[in-house]
Amino acid sequence: MRDQFANPVTAVQTVSFSVTAREGSIASATAPTGSNGSVNAPAWRLGKSAVLQTLHVSLASIPALDISAIVATAYKIDVRFFGPTMTALQQALFINAAHRLEGIVTGDVLDAQAGPCLYRNVAAAGQPAKYMPAAGVMQFDAADINTLAGSGSLQEVIMHEMLHVLGVGVLWEDRGQLSGKGTTDPRHTGALTRQGCVAVSGTVTCAISVPVEATGSETWATP
Repeated sequence: MRDQFANPVTAVQTVSFSVTAREGSIASATAPTGSNGSVNAPAWRLGKSAVLQTLHVSLASIPALDISAIVATAYKIDVRFFGPTMTALQQALFINAAHRLEGIVTGDVLDAQAGPCLYRNVAAAGQPAKYMPAAGVMQFDAADINTLAGSGSLQEVIMHEMLHVLGVGVLWEDRGQLSGKGTTDPRHTGALTRQGCVAVSGTVTCAISVPVEATGSETWATP
């Protein structure tokens, strides 16, 4: 911080910080200035979605400042809507789900040559073909949209179905990453999945593999 003559203000000042856009968090709401007039912002943990996020910095004697950041990701999901028109709020729930997944899958996949319109080969040159979804379809019953929205569950349902389009659950069995299919305790055996579960306190539950849903009917997705 500097005065009107551009000299550092040596008197200690208390600067306020707050997250004003998205769901990020900071280690402290205030921080003191140093003898040279500078201040170090508290640790800022970005929210989990790949959208623009803002940290607001304020001090009574000077104009406020907004600092923007976004989760670094090379993964892009394009959402296209077909069928009966949904409200802007309902469409936003699909976009929110896409941004959240872009914040999870931060690495891009290798470009591939044209092939089936639904899958693309993401294997490195000289390696066996390994296909990942390139385009997908999410189909919802128009009569159920308002009911799901009214119950507050539409966002979760959209996220669940979009994960299927991205290959979650759909590709596990083909890649040997699903054990116990048809039992009361099916498991996903992917190493990174297990690490992610352990990282969010699933140390015991996911010590060897990750439990997956064993109830409900089969879900289709066209990747």
